[in-house]
Amino acid sequence: MLRLWIFLYAFLIIVNASAQDVTISGKANQPGLLIRLIITEDLVSDAQQLVAHARTDFRGRFELKVSLEHPSLVTLAAGPDKAEILLVPGCTYNLLLDDKPDFELQSYYEREPLRFELVSANDKGAHDQLQTVNLIINTFILQHFNDLYKKRRTALIDTLQHVLKQRIPTFAHTYVADYTRYKIASLELALRQLSTEAAIEKYLKKSIVLYDNVEYMELFQQVFNSYILSNRYWNHDDIKQNLSAGFRSMKDLLSKDPALAADDRLLELVLLANLNEIYFNRSFNQEHIRQVLNKASMESDYSEHQLIASGVLKVNGHLSFGSEAPEFELADANGRIYLSKNVSDTDNITILNFVRKDCQPCRAAFDDLQELSTQFGSKIQIITISTGSGFHETRKYFEENRYQWVLLNLSDQWQVLEDYNVKSFPEFVILLPGNKSGMAPAPSPDQGLEAHVRRLMRLSGIN
Repeated sequence: MLRLWIFLYAFLIIVNASAQDVTISGKANQPGLLIRLIITEDLVSDAQQLVAHARTDFRGRFELKVSLEHPSLVTLAAGPDKAEILLVPGCTYNLLLDDKPDFELQSYYEREPLRFELVSANDKGAHDQLQTVNLIINTFILQHFNDLYKKRRTALIDTLQHVLKQRIPTFAHTYVADYTRYKIASLELALRQLSTEAAIEKYLKKSIVLYDNVEYMELFQQVFNSYILSNRYWNHDDIKQNLSAGFRSMKDLLSKDPALAADDRLLELVLLANLNEIYFNRSFNQEHIRQVLNKASMESDYSEHQLIASGVLKVNGHLSFGSEAPEFELADANGRIYLSKNVSDTDNITILNFVRKDCQPCRAAFDDLQELSTQFGSKIQIITISTGSGFHETRKYFEENRYQWVLLNLSDQWQVLEDYNVKSFPEFVILLPGNKSGMAPAPSPDQGLEAHVRRLMRLSGIN
């Protein structure tokens, strides 16, 4: 009988942890619009993964399906515009997108988020509650900013919690309850009502790690930001020595801190988050950091940490010198398809130039690129990639000025901009022979692009 109960208990755990389908359907204002669903694989590295995509039909309707194990705050993208939505496994959502008719890109920093109306959902109101929590807390902070941050009237936090209790007497899902708890905790920490040590004891030590809850991980990052670098139980030389010795040695070093010694899971998570933070710190050997992360990705006792370590390696290695350049498949004005791998799998240096319409700096750079093309000839190739709605205008400008290099149409393949971290225009990227990343981003022609082209030509053996 005991074995039977053990089996049933284990079965229930497996069932509860298994993925369940989520369906997101809806309507946009235009047909043929690309709708994407992007998840964050882990909230330490912030590695992104496209998990579903679809185009709206002739009526503007779409449907996406994804399997999730845990409630997740995911990114919904329509064209280049994005918004976050809380998805609960096993639930269905129907949306009305308030998309704009022209998706021509502005600067990444100027864009407004995608607006949508949640028409219906069977998540017991979890998404709507999350929005309400954010609205209440953010509004409260704005209204009482001086009292909170200047006068340090921390008693107002009790008032805020009372307001939340009145507006939301019962949480629709534990995710929302935890989200609210840790969002308040972050406010307590920011107002210095809690010390770092007290926050660890009260909220993080020997408690369940909520890897998928953004506010839990936000509090975690606040508490443990620069933790390794500022800890009194070791110094920089200790870090260097233990980094060179490997993953287990670094864990032994962190165990000298009493706040971490009794909680191995928390200790290891702190280690991974801080390795992510110091990855490009010149005080430490980056190869040693990579070796520790690689070991953690294979040998950690926690599957979540294996995923995080892999994510940190992937994100920090993305577009690094000599790494595989992201692939794309784009067409020119004549419909000829250009594959990035074929384009840059040559003996030349390739300069990618991302532009949009109504961008005077973009056009000013064309003349400088023409000079580079004349100067280096066949030793380099230049490819300009124009956003879709500006393509015909840019093509006309090319023809008028007799620019001879390749001009490609981004169309609605926004993933290409995300792959190359394009956040403003114009943007430049240098690719090495063999479709390898050379410099991303690279400076504009008037800020020293030529010097870096020459440097990378020497490194590549191009005379």
